[in-house]
Amino acid sequence: MISPPRFALPRSVTRWAVLEAAVFPTVALALAYALNPRLAIGPQVIPWLWLAPLLVALRYGLGPGLESAAVLILGSFLIRDVAPKIEPWPILPMLAGLLTTLFAGQYGSWWIDRLRRSELRSEYFGERIEAITRAFYVTRISHDLLEQSLITRPTSLRTVFVFLRKLLNEHEGRLDNRSAQALLQVLANYCRIEAASLYGVRHSEIDPQPLASIGPDHTLDLSDPLVHQSLEDSAAAYYGVDELLIKNNESRYRLSAPLHASDGTLLGLLAVSDMPLLALEEENLLALAAIIEYYADEAWARRRANDLLRQIPDCPPNFACEIIKLTRLRVAVGLRSTLLRLRVPIDRAEDIFKYINDTRRGLDLYWRLSDSQDYGWLILLLPLSTRTATDGYLSRLDTLFEKRLGAGLQALGCRFEHGELNGDDPMSIIQALLNSEWVNVPHAG
Repeated sequence: MISPPRFALPRSVTRWAVLEAAVFPTVALALAYALNPRLAIGPQVIPWLWLAPLLVALRYGLGPGLESAAVLILGSFLIRDVAPKIEPWPILPMLAGLLTTLFAGQYGSWWIDRLRRSELRSEYFGERIEAITRAFYVTRISHDLLEQSLITRPTSLRTVFVFLRKLLNEHEGRLDNRSAQALLQVLANYCRIEAASLYGVRHSEIDPQPLASIGPDHTLDLSDPLVHQSLEDSAAAYYGVDELLIKNNESRYRLSAPLHASDGTLLGLLAVSDMPLLALEEENLLALAAIIEYYADEAWARRRANDLLRQIPDCPPNFACEIIKLTRLRVAVGLRSTLLRLRVPIDRAEDIFKYINDTRRGLDLYWRLSDSQDYGWLILLLPLSTRTATDGYLSRLDTLFEKRLGAGLQALGCRFEHGELNGDDPMSIIQALLNSEWVNVPHAG
């Protein structure tokens, strides 16, 4: 998830920006005065001096631009007192330059804000793509290894993921001694690890004391070349079979793998000190990487959504995690996301929900509530969708239902209620949504 930015100063206004805003016009005034005092205080055909605050305003925005213009005006006024009395101080040219700087600063601030929004939007989509890529990767590994390991391994990769999800639910996403020991047991059974330790994170650093171990219990050697390489590359590092047999192995570990969530958060480190040589093959190591990456992602998500899930246990975990991300994105840069609450007659609910699920877009998330006696309910989360995009989505649904069911949304008795994530606490948003108190823009299909 994207961390909220600090609002003390815009991102572009740094100490260097403040310094440059003062230095540029000062240097311009000094050069102008050295060449000809008329260039500093006299009217010119082309106001060269105003290029300095103009460039500052375009680069850093309105605030630094005004600072630079103030330095230029004050400097030219002071130069007038020490320079030969060539002519009166040019009020109108200075006013024209100030107005030009204001326009350029306003444009610069607007463009900087637009770039910032685009950057955060791209970062959000990048996180989602990373999560989808990992899910696809896990699925591919699961199918490949299931076919090859039905005899030699007691469980499938899918069974491992189900167990890990249940384990994280019990421990609320925490990597503690019990959950770490359970994870090591899974890795030992599935990936043939004989001796390994799992280390947690304390104050953003790897704690050298293990949370859990299989085999001898060792304090982590952070200076070990394999551990150092894995932490530096944020990826698993290991020696191949040929390197173990031919080269002098300076590391006491066979494999070192950090537990990173999809947003880059470091949750722990797995250090394997002993495993069979035949287990150091690509497919087994890929399965190990898939297991620890899945565990890290699920732990990161559960930890941020566990309070919400404790109070609303029926809420899907993915839905809870995503609404937390989008709420923070709304607070940070004002990017809007939409929630829809759909009510349909109970006799048509299955068909309608099926068709809506068939048209699911890549980022959308659905939460089907328990059906009442007369109506079925579905909550749709449409990330980064404005009211215009939502109306387009409903229009496509209306067209689809007319083709497949012979009637539009309104004729089928459907009713949508709109609402935008407004920066409130996600818990209060979902509670109000369930109680029909949150939605603020009724819309009949």
